[in-house]
Amino acid sequence: MGEVMSKGVRLVIERIVARLYHGVGGCWLWPGAKDSGGYGIICVNEKGTDRRVHRIVYEHAVGPIPIGYQIDHLCRVRACCNPDHLRAVTPRENQLAPGSLSLAKRNSEKRHCPMGHPLIAGNLVSVAHSRRKERRCSECNRLRYHARIKREASLHQMGIEV
Repeated sequence: MGEVMSKGVRLVIERIVARLYHGVGGCWLWPGAKDSGGYGIICVNEKGTDRRVHRIVYEHAVGPIPIGYQIDHLCRVRACCNPDHLRAVTPRENQLAPGSLSLAKRNSEKRHCPMGHPLIAGNLVSVAHSRRKERRCSECNRLRYHARIKREASLHQMGIEV
């Protein structure tokens, strides 16, 4: 980019570029240390602060990552640092991206509930939890409700208060 780089940033970029190698599909692969998720990391200062390599490369080549955004690897290779393979996205977009293995992605692709009822507009109930929303089958909710009413009535007949 056209901005003036600090000496420290320039040195980190030079260290990264010196170690990258070209992989299959145009990926620029990081051979160095990786975090538990498989993303390349590099120490960026004398305090021992580690940063993810692909984020440094993205910021250098494209610009700042907007607050609250994540970097999505279009190639699905976590060690890749090619800016052409990276894009800034919301966490939700990242979860639902093609090739994502997230639970949110798998659930969004379900077309039937475990009982075989279709998960379509007329048969869906949206339940909001503290941090997430959940799709539920209306037919299964109706069956659960009636089973509970029947169970409570049976307990009530036996003199057991619920």
